[in-house]
Amino acid sequence: MSIQDVCHGVSVIENRLCHKRILLILDDVNQLDQINKLAEKRIWFGSGSRVIITTRDRHLLEILEVEEIFDIEGLNYNEALHLLSLKAFKKVHPPKDYIEVSKDIVYYANGLPLAIEILGSFLFSRSIDKWKSILNKLKEFPNNEILKVLKISFDGLDEVEKEIFLHIVCFFNHKIKNDVVKILAYLHLSPNVGMEVLVEKSLIKVCGNRLWMHDLLQQMGRDIVYQECPKEPGKRSKLWSFRDINNVLTNNKTKTTVKGACSLTGLNLSDCNLKVISDDIGSLFSLELLDLSRNDFVCLPESIIQLSKLKWVVLDNCTSLRSLPKLPLNIESIYAEGIGCVDYVVSELVEWIMWALN
Repeated sequence: MSIQDVCHGVSVIENRLCHKRILLILDDVNQLDQINKLAEKRIWFGSGSRVIITTRDRHLLEILEVEEIFDIEGLNYNEALHLLSLKAFKKVHPPKDYIEVSKDIVYYANGLPLAIEILGSFLFSRSIDKWKSILNKLKEFPNNEILKVLKISFDGLDEVEKEIFLHIVCFFNHKIKNDVVKILAYLHLSPNVGMEVLVEKSLIKVCGNRLWMHDLLQQMGRDIVYQECPKEPGKRSKLWSFRDINNVLTNNKTKTTVKGACSLTGLNLSDCNLKVISDDIGSLFSLELLDLSRNDFVCLPESIIQLSKLKWVVLDNCTSLRSLPKLPLNIESIYAEGIGCVDYVVSELVEWIMWALN
C-alpha cells in the first residue's frame, strides 16, 4: 500500500480500522500532533478497541481526556536484578562472584529500566574488575546513552523551565517545596507554573512537602551545567562540587579567573565541613544563591559585602556560627535555622536590617 501524505494516511486508518477491534500502543509520545494523526477519535476504531499511550508528559494526557492515567513505578530490587541478569549474563540470576557488584549497579540505576538495560548490555561478558571500574566511573561521569534519552524531556522545556530544573538539580533536590518556591520567586522565575510543568513531564515529583527527582535525572542536569565549561568551573553558571568550588576560590587571584567566575550565579557549599569561608568568595561578583548550611565556620568573611547581586543565603544548622559581618544590601532572604549563638546572631541581623533601611 502506498500512503501519499498524512491526510491520506488518516483516511486509510479511519476507513480500514473503523470496524475492527484493535489494540494500539503509541510509545514515548511527546507531541499532541502525533496522536491526532494516528488516533484522534475513538470512532476511527471498532467497538472494544483499546489505545495505550506512554508519555513523559502528563499534561498531554489530560488534554486528550483519556479514560485513565497510570503512573508507572520504577522496578523494585528483585525486578531490577532480574533484568540486569538477563541483559548482562543472559541468565535469570547473576553468577555468585558478581552478586555484590550487580547489587551496586541496581542501586545506581534506582529502578530505572532504561538504565538497567543499557548498562546490562554494556557490561555483558566483561570481567568483574571491569564492572567495578565502570561503576566507579559512572558515579562521576554518567553513561552518555542514558543521558541522551533522559535529556529529551529537558530539551522540550522553555528557557525559564530549564533554569528552574537546573536550580533544583544543583541546590534544591529533597528541599521543602514552599521554601524553594520563595527562593525561585526572588529570582523572577515563575516557580509555581514552572514546577507544575516539571511534574507533568516527570522530571520532578513532590513527595509530601519536598521536591524529589531520580538520581540519574539529577546527574543528567548536573552534566548539562558541567558541559557549559568542562575545563574551567568558574565559567559555569552553578557549582555544587567542593573540589570545583575550591578550585575557583583558590585560583581566582588572577584577573582571568575572576573574569571567568563572573558567570557563576549559584554556589552550594552545604555539608562540606568547612571551618573557614575563604575571603576569595567576595570576588564571585555574579553570585545570587549561596548555600552554606551544615558547616562549622564561626563567622562569614567581610568580603561577602562585595557580592552585590546576592539575593539568597542559607545558614541552616551552622551550629558554630557566632557573628555576621555587614551583608550586601540586595539580600532578600536569609535562612538560619539551627545556628549557634542565636540571640547574638539575630541581634546582628536586626542591626544589619536597620543599616540596610538607612
